[in-house]
This record gives sequence, structure tokens and C-alpha cells, in this order.
Amino acid sequence: MKSTTRIVAVVSLTAMAVAVAGCGGSDETTPVAATRSTTSAPSTTSAPSTSPSAADSPSTDTAASSFTKQGTKLKFGQKAIVQYKYGHTAGVIGVTALGIKKGTAADLALLKLGDRVKGMVPYYISFKVTNESGAKLDFSAISSTHGLLGDGSEAQGVIMTGKFPPCDDSGAKQGFTSKGSSYTTCKLVLAGAGSTVSGADYSANDSDVNTAANTDYSDDPITWK
Repeated sequence: MKSTTRIVAVVSLTAMAVAVAGCGGSDETTPVAATRSTTSAPSTTSAPSTSPSAADSPSTDTAASSFTKQGTKLKFGQKAIVQYKYGHTAGVIGVTALGIKKGTAADLALLKLGDRVKGMVPYYISFKVTNESGAKLDFSAISSTHGLLGDGSEAQGVIMTGKFPPCDDSGAKQGFTSKGSSYTTCKLVLAGAGSTVSGADYSANDSDVNTAANTDYSDDPITWK
């Protein structure tokens, strides 16, 4: 997939760091002192579970043939079934890209990124995540999602800690353990002048979770348009 240089911003209550990540080269990180206009407490939902248990293992009831193949092209509203693992937390989840909402440049003032986002427009991609295996997935979160521009390249992404009201990127709460339970989350991406975010992808590397073929999405993501 064609990719572009991405601006990645890490936002906290009192300061933020901005890194411009190049394609195929080393990353340079430039700290930028700044404050946010909100005083909301940082979200704690992204912390993974650290206590292994029998429920943390992926369900053996899910056959390898049930997982969505790498490179699958879906429409918004269609669900991909994938393995999930982070630390001791593992299971099977469903990921559905629900849609994309265009924001306004004024929304970005909350992040205090200044000229880093001059001329850019935010887009908010909503995802639904379902527990497909009944595994213990408290506080889990998906991170390997991106926005796609019209030419298939990745839109510039913003990684946040803390609250950004236009786009709640919270993960699962405690109790995300029953099969069929779900939560929704949001991905903030940016597009420059003349570009539009029209798609989304899921590109997690799941090869360490399941040895079945076609379940590593890092080189050939699942996409929605």
C-alpha cells in the first residue's frame, strides 16, 4: 500500500510531543511544549490486562478459516474477524468500520499543534469492536487502524492520550468479557488541502497469535471503503 509521511502527535494534559515520521527511514522526534484547552483526566481504558488466565487465550472454537483474509476489501458496516493479542490479553474480535465524519480545522485548536496542522482538516473514523470469543479483553484497544486517502495512501494520523471531545478514542472498559459484547471507538486522521479521507484499514501483525496463513495484516491490510 502506498503510504505518506505522517504527523504523529502525543497529547497529554500539560504537554505534547510531535514527531514527523518518514517512510522507510529513522524517525525524528521534536518535543513541543504546549497545553491543551481541556482539563479532562487522561483515559485509562487503553491499559492492557496484565493478569493471565485461561480466559485470556484465543477461543479454540474459532477455526482458522473463520478469520478475515489479509487484503480483504470490505464496505463500511461490514465486519472483519481477527485475532487479538496484547501482552497476556488474547482472543478473537470483530472490527467494523462504521463510517467517516469530516470535522473542521477549528477542531484542531484543542490540540494546540499550531503550524503542524495548518491547512489540514480532521476526519473522524468510527469503529465498532466486538468480543467474538468470550475471552477476557478488559481494557483492550485497537491501534493498528488508519484513514485512507483517495489514492490509497495513509492519511496523517494523530495519537492522543487524554480527551479530545470530537473523537473519543477510548478502548474497552472493564467487563469486556462476554461473547457478543461491543464498544465503539474513534480514529482521528488528517487530510491536506485537495485531499479527502474516503477509506480505512486494519493492519495489525497477528502472525504471533495464530499460525494460520493470511492472518498477518501488516503488509496487506483489511480495508473499508
